[in-house]
Amino acid sequence: MKKNQYIDLSLFRENYNLLEKAYLLHWLLNKRGVLRQEVIQKYLPLLGCESHETVLDYHLELLNLEKSLAYWALEFSLPIKIGVRLSRLSKTNQKALSQLPEKLSINGNQFKNIFENLEELCVKEKKEMAQLICELLKTENFEEVLVEKRYPNLKAMRDTWNAHKKKINFPSGVRLKDPSTFEESSVQIEMKIRSVRDLKNKLTQLSILTQKKDLDDILNLL
Repeated sequence: MKKNQYIDLSLFRENYNLLEKAYLLHWLLNKRGVLRQEVIQKYLPLLGCESHETVLDYHLELLNLEKSLAYWALEFSLPIKIGVRLSRLSKTNQKALSQLPEKLSINGNQFKNIFENLEELCVKEKKEMAQLICELLKTENFEEVLVEKRYPNLKAMRDTWNAHKKKINFPSGVRLKDPSTFEESSVQIEMKIRSVRDLKNKLTQLSILTQKKDLDDILNLL
């Protein structure tokens, strides 16, 4: 940085969004001539970021986001690593993705899952993301068809899971949550209780279930 070049430190606040931080860091490097190492050591912490070269590079990559996709990345508060992966897509693919939130009326978590499934499917089918999106938008249920394409054996697995699940007599107020893709190594059990006595009764009944083959059969599907 040039000598005697004053930079107002009050400009740097932790509550900026990711893109605001990215523009500020770009300004320091390219307009004010601050050295990268000084930006990393001095200015990243002022923005509430870790002093690391990768963190700086991640923020700068966000500036490659297409305008409408950048809007949704901020609206959904997507993690910076997801934002970086989005920024590395071609502009055509970015624009195709940016239309999904409104067309599908989805939230941030759904958008993230759709993007990650599309990433995998692009590799599997050797197609551009924009092409896949165009094809999927012609179907009746975008998300369902996408997941089925990403996990072609999913329907058969779900049918088998449900068949085993019907054989298990869970206590009232206890529910075994279905796995989303069967790539998980564990599942969750939800339990509603009214009292300590109710809890003890349910735990006793669950203990009896662990001795039955039906529970083994369904857990072996994971």
